[in-house]
Amino acid sequence: EVLATLLGNWITEERRNEPAFRPLPPEAAEWVKDDPDRVFFPETGHTLAYGFKRYWEQHGGLYTFGYPISEEFSEVNPDTGQVYTVQYFERARFEYHPEHAGTPYEIQLSRLGTLAAERAGVDGAPLPPTAGVPNYDPGLWQPLGPAGVTTPIAGAPVQEPKWIEVDLSDQYLRAWEHDRLVYGTYVSTGLPQYATPPGTYRIYAKLRYERMRGGTPGIDYYDLPNVPHTMYFYGGYAIHGAYWHNNFGRVMSHGCVNLPLGAAEWMYSWAPVGTLVWIHP
Repeated sequence: EVLATLLGNWITEERRNEPAFRPLPPEAAEWVKDDPDRVFFPETGHTLAYGFKRYWEQHGGLYTFGYPISEEFSEVNPDTGQVYTVQYFERARFEYHPEHAGTPYEIQLSRLGTLAAERAGVDGAPLPPTAGVPNYDPGLWQPLGPAGVTTPIAGAPVQEPKWIEVDLSDQYLRAWEHDRLVYGTYVSTGLPQYATPPGTYRIYAKLRYERMRGGTPGIDYYDLPNVPHTMYFYGGYAIHGAYWHNNFGRVMSHGCVNLPLGAAEWMYSWAPVGTLVWIHP
């Protein structure tokens, strides 16, 4: 429904003859076919590899960033004057920061929107405060949960110090500490033919990233690399982040409980192995 503008294409339209932006020959597909950490995109003639590839896959991939339109190369950051390894995409510019290796800030996005606005002569001067308009707060962007649910329903396992409620009717997940609600988010559970099983379970394994495969080839097969913040609670059923859709609040999955990426990260940090998961209609 909402896609970022092709800012990467627009910002680099006069650089297409530079070496890093020239498409590789089709045989480049053969060069990378045996390397699981590299992939070639014939659509643009460029490769994607290692840290940039992982970031691309984990944060929305083609839908969010588009295809790569350059190879990796060194470039000066116009804001800091520092030289970094970068790669351009149709909608983004990735920048590798070795000083943040091993942290969420290892790969950073450049401010292409600011650069594009400056080139277009857009007036970026701040506006005065408007009466009745709240100041920015992250909480403003959290979806409202089902109305009126502030205490556990009858039969809830309130004796547990931490427990997770998955409400299949409302497609909503709540995190509780005894009888106190501490977090909530819309989710996507299983489609009717892959229904998420009601019941009481416990988280038995946690994986920061997981590759998930299943279904029948040619019918409903899926192969999803780097599924983030995965917490298994019953066989192959798990609570995890979903980067491939943003349709939370509706059934979508093959049985797992899909969460928005930020919510999945929060839940992963909050819930230890052994946390009770209560799924009900």
